[in-house]
Amino acid sequence: MTVHKLPLKQKAIIGLEDGSLGISHDVDLPRLEEDMILIKNKAVALNPSDTKFVGKLGIPGAVAGMDFAGEVVATGSKCQTATHINIGDRICGAVLGMDPLRPRVGAFADFVGAADIAAMKIPEYISYEQAATLGSSISTIGLALFKSLQVPGTPKNPAKKPVDVLVYGGSSSTGALAIQLLKLRSLKFTLDCISEPETMRFCYQCLGRTGGKYTALEPYPEFLHDRPRTVVPDWVLGPTVWGKEIGWPAPFAREANEENRNFGIEWFQTVQWLLDEGKLKTHPIQLGSGGLDGALEGLEFLRKKQISGRKLIYSLS
Repeated sequence: MTVHKLPLKQKAIIGLEDGSLGISHDVDLPRLEEDMILIKNKAVALNPSDTKFVGKLGIPGAVAGMDFAGEVVATGSKCQTATHINIGDRICGAVLGMDPLRPRVGAFADFVGAADIAAMKIPEYISYEQAATLGSSISTIGLALFKSLQVPGTPKNPAKKPVDVLVYGGSSSTGALAIQLLKLRSLKFTLDCISEPETMRFCYQCLGRTGGKYTALEPYPEFLHDRPRTVVPDWVLGPTVWGKEIGWPAPFAREANEENRNFGIEWFQTVQWLLDEGKLKTHPIQLGSGGLDGALEGLEFLRKKQISGRKLIYSLS
């Protein structure tokens, strides 16, 4: 294990006792686990999911946020990453914000403790702010396309016979990444990045009587799935790709899963190759100001659905 001298406390956005989110300057740094990388945060991205763990779902004292980009300051003794990572390297990824099992690891903080396999080294041509758009979208899209939908082929080994995949919500960061990884020609698969009742109905209509596979990014309304139909529905939870136990409330809670971790290792190796080869573009960004204080205000824009087609980013350096 290699560790730089670190402060005892940090600034972070945390859950408050009344169920809201607030700024604290007295938050402990994440405890460095053997399969963890500790990062000095440089930029964070806001996701709709960051707005949901408030009220009864909030965890007082837990750090919020998922997507980050920053500089490596410490590594655990048994880290397994897609490419060799050293102290001082620029990396990006995602963590489980508002986690009751690891309440210090959220992204909206000065320091982030990230799972090893989800860490991606940032190529020179990508800024911290651009890289912050990738984390949770990369995890989610890997599960959705190649584990849930089981779209033929992979980015490294494309299918010989192209298939069509409908991506509903292509203006989202996850949808835009999905489109980059697909070639659209014949329709048997639908990926619903919006995951609301009306989008599920639309996707089912597009599949038609011949059916196919439908995958959402949140639990889908069971009453909208007509069992006799030939559509096979599913939904994915991006953080499960890390293989760790998830302590969020049902239906999001998960046991540790070695199969998912093995899938994640292979998937992030593929993504690192795509980034190194310049084959993936980051999502357009909307740069906010004010660091973590600005990010706390920016979450209100997401709650009101005032951001579309861009990722809201806040620089911390």
